[in-house]
Amino acid sequence: MNNPKAPKKINLKGIAVGDGLFEVETQVKGFGQLAFYLGIADENEMKVINGYENAVITAVQHKDYIAAFNIFDEMLNGDFWPYPTYFFNITGNANYFNIRDVNYPSNPYSVYVKTPEIRKRLHVGNVAYSDYNATVERHLMEDFAISVKPFLETLLNNDYKVLIYNGQNDLIISGPLCEVFLQTLKWKGQDKYLSAKKKVWRIHPRDNYVAGFIRQSDNFYQAIIRDAGHMVPTDQPDRMYDLITRFIEGRPFN
Repeated sequence: MNNPKAPKKINLKGIAVGDGLFEVETQVKGFGQLAFYLGIADENEMKVINGYENAVITAVQHKDYIAAFNIFDEMLNGDFWPYPTYFFNITGNANYFNIRDVNYPSNPYSVYVKTPEIRKRLHVGNVAYSDYNATVERHLMEDFAISVKPFLETLLNNDYKVLIYNGQNDLIISGPLCEVFLQTLKWKGQDKYLSAKKKVWRIHPRDNYVAGFIRQSDNFYQAIIRDAGHMVPTDQPDRMYDLITRFIEGRPFN
């Protein structure tokens, strides 16, 4: 199916801003434009993606969070949609984790945590490990479309250290859409964040390659990791390690 089914129309008068409308608009709207400018969707396909985005927003306005999940699942996510997603139909590629690599590498993490030594350290005995559990995801479906923006603002206003990062090549959790969302936050350091100059970050000062880009306002860090997709530790383990270490230890990025 190429056309999303919008939920039943409901009178939207009186819906409060705090119901999550703005958060969804900033992080769901834009997939079509992103795909178009990356060259993986043509103009007509962009319009179809825009239709999906609007349908997700309408579902959230109606507080039908399951419908919002299912529409997005049909468009891109594909965890429960039983047919190829719209993204797959227009790209021939089911991998939205890294737009540069259609064959995303497997993560050796699951092998690592199953080793006897790590099992012993984690005190899990012989309990089976799985890196994905569909039953758990089904119970969390409603949560995907409910905003956590107020919690993030509370952390920032109380001076907790916060790091938000995106892989440059990630499509499903893309850097540009995340950055648009961050511009809507309301906290005491927002003006400073919006005016902060982007830093070019290298692991070592004399490196020829750039590890990524950093914007910082007090205890709030926003990072884009170059040449990484959704699973940054898999794509760029050295850069991820350096990013986390600098963040924890408070070391500068320039």
